Amino acid sequence: MRRDIILVDPLPRTLDLIMEPAVRARLEALGEVIVSEDRPMSAEEVERHLPDTVLIFGQTDMPKERLARAPKLKAIINVESNFLPNIDYQACVERGIWVITPASAFASPVAEAALAMALDLARGITAADRAFRAGTEAYGLEGNTDTFRFAGAPVGLIGFGDLGQEFRALIRPFKNKVRVFDPWLPSEIITREECEAATLDEVLSESQV
Repeated sequence: MRRDIILVDPLPRTLDLIMEPAVRARLEALGEVIVSEDRPMSAEEVERHLPDTVLIFGQTDMPKERLARAPKLKAIINVESNFLPNIDYQACVERGIWVITPASAFASPVAEAALAMALDLARGITAADRAFRAGTEAYGLEGNTDTFRFAGAPVGLIGFGDLGQEFRALIRPFKNKVRVFDPWLPSEIITREECEAATLDEVLSESQV
């Protein structure tokens, strides 16, 4: 009997956190869903189901040897947006196995948080709040000795995917010079967003943020 297995190994997330009930119902209509949410799925369980597995949700180790034992595998859905070095990505490309992430869903809120933290570090907002609560605050020039203007400060981005591009869009009004290190992208994608393609050393040494 033909079986299509969907392995769900999503820690630190859960399936209910990843998808709404209607989406889960659509997933379950695609095949037999095998879930391990209270612990990482054991190697023995993964190996047992590989021959019939068509989809994998999670951070499951998938080296080339395991991929070879999964002839029906169509996609690996990374649930955290972090491309860990535990998958043979080249083998996936050669096999036509998609490795996808929910990065676009996270990009806008994380970019906002990054901008908030950058402004806080530049202007010393939370440091001043702690000093005020402790009764040690200073004012005027004395209270700003360790701060700088975020506006116009040179910014460096390591990586220019969904998150990097969302952050770049948010800081346009601040008129920063933006250097980007991303060895995976053609420089044209970087320059069309009014950024400068740079080496990692340049980003780290010439950026204030």
